[in-house]
Amino acid sequence: MTAIRTKLIGVLALAISTSAAHGDLQVITFDELPKGTIVDGMVIGNVTFGFSSADATIDGGPGDTFFIDFPNIEGDAFGTLTLQFAIPVLELSYGFALSTFEPSAMGSTMEVFDPDGFSLGIFSEPAADFGFGFVEGLNSAGGVGAIGSALITFDSTNAP
Repeated sequence: MTAIRTKLIGVLALAISTSAAHGDLQVITFDELPKGTIVDGMVIGNVTFGFSSADATIDGGPGDTFFIDFPNIEGDAFGTLTLQFAIPVLELSYGFALSTFEPSAMGSTMEVFDPDGFSLGIFSEPAADFGFGFVEGLNSAGGVGAIGSALITFDSTNAP
């Protein structure tokens, strides 16, 4: 099989919870942003987004899949997506898809930090074929205390 450039082709509605009772669930769907919006420096509600290159934008990605809805973040899998929370959250989850057909044991990895920048843990999820063409997965972090920020990376093994 010929390797194709692996891209992060979608980040689903980002779900964050700010209360222990999980009653304050905020879902970011990216509907409020025009296609082509650059992710680095973008602010939606409580979240400031960063990306290690200008390659990540709001786009259509793979369209709707098991874990991804249109619109979504699309960008280079070599990049790092950062989330900074103005008000710490207790839970964080996101769906992702990679533009490859090869399953990955480490599809996406997220390290979460407390508001002072100390690591609270690393959470990884595989990317598998759910019948929508590309491999995808759902990564979540919670039960570790107040999350002030997160660093998210994606498997770029199949990239040239």
